[in-house]
Amino acid sequence: MQIEDVKAYLDYLKNDCGFWVSLHFRSEIISALPSNLWRTISFYNSHRNPYCMHVKSQKSRVDRCICAQNGIYDTAADADAFCRTCYAGVCEYVVPVRQRQLTVGYIAVSGYRQAPPDAALGVNLELWKAYLSPSEPPIALCRTLVMPLKAMLEGLFSAYAKNTESEYLQILLFLQEYHTAITLSELCAHFHRSKSYISHLFKHRAGMSLRAYCNNLRLEDARLLLETTEMQVTDIAFETGFCDTSHFIRLFKQKYGETPHQYRALRNV
Repeated sequence: MQIEDVKAYLDYLKNDCGFWVSLHFRSEIISALPSNLWRTISFYNSHRNPYCMHVKSQKSRVDRCICAQNGIYDTAADADAFCRTCYAGVCEYVVPVRQRQLTVGYIAVSGYRQAPPDAALGVNLELWKAYLSPSEPPIALCRTLVMPLKAMLEGLFSAYAKNTESEYLQILLFLQEYHTAITLSELCAHFHRSKSYISHLFKHRAGMSLRAYCNNLRLEDARLLLETTEMQVTDIAFETGFCDTSHFIRLFKQKYGETPHQYRALRNV
């Protein structure tokens, strides 16, 4: 499946079916995509209905939109598809997009209205009436036409996930050799990835931050030096990439249950 096929189908849904379709994905998913895929998807990453654009003309409303959209993931976790009405009075049909049973994004067919928005929002009700259909979303038609798009996107992410797996292993191998002095910025530059992507990758795959992962490797180095050399603890700390000896001792004790001095003394008896 090519990204051009996804774009063509999205254009078909808009131009031939009259659907206002938008794609929404978690930030770590978007930041991980290749540039050509990201550029194509990002164009559809917002509601382009004139009323929705009017709603987002004020920052306070944008913040509410972001919070509302983030909340959709909680609902999407246990549903295959559902309808919802947002705080601005826009009704939409939502289809989750999943990867390895994790909801990574969703497709929204928007442009419908039911109950009017809260007057306190100060939105233009004439635009609400003019650009939103007074009917409910045609659920049966939405399900028929949107499910192929869901399959396209999940297939696209599945193919990319295989590349991500290989990349993650490459990063681990790189860190195995260069963890002593590597920084997040340097790692991102080497693999041409964003800080957000690398950070989320380690949180998801390793269950810890990049800093914590590298510190574990550095502590393993320190343990080996304590066992095989007579270097001073302060020198070992700096040699393994720790700028603060007190911080090094604290982390070492957390990991091994003993201070570096105690660890060496017990093994030299």
